Amino acid sequence: MNKFLFFLMILPIILCSCAEMVSLQRGRAGYVLSCMNEMQGIRRDDFEARVRRAEKKLANGNDLDQLHFVCLSLNEKADYELVKKGGEVLAEYLERHPDARQDMLGLSALVKRLGSAEICSQSTRKKLVDEKNKLEKKVDSLTNSLEQEQVRAQDLKSQIEQLKNIENIIKDR
Repeated sequence: MNKFLFFLMILPIILCSCAEMVSLQRGRAGYVLSCMNEMQGIRRDDFEARVRRAEKKLANGNDLDQLHFVCLSLNEKADYELVKKGGEVLAEYLERHPDARQDMLGLSALVKRLGSAEICSQSTRKKLVDEKNKLEKKVDSLTNSLEQEQVRAQDLKSQIEQLKNIENIIKDR
């Protein structure tokens, strides 16, 4: 009877721990995607606070902490460095879990694709900023030239008026 009661007391603990492992094994990519959905519309300061906490927890090597960090790295507010680090964390996670299913490998491919797109975006942004700076310099130069030409035109207009006055004086004599 005591063995039976002991078994009944331990059974829920065993089932709960197995259920947690199964849900983590089955839903690793689902966890990341659900987390991403929950993070939509998060305020910037809340996002940054969560990133700081997640970075501190990364040292523990806990699977959920790593997946949570990956989730944060995929948020629209994440900069290139965070996206890159999230890809590295996911790669480490996959190395430690060679049994990863296709969904995790698919998520990894998406993270790599996002990193490539982010690199392209950064380089395009840099080119646009450089072009903007060049155009601003050109506008400044043209504005200065225009001002000089306006001064010159005003001088010429004054000279023409003076010449007309001289011509009128000569005609009057």
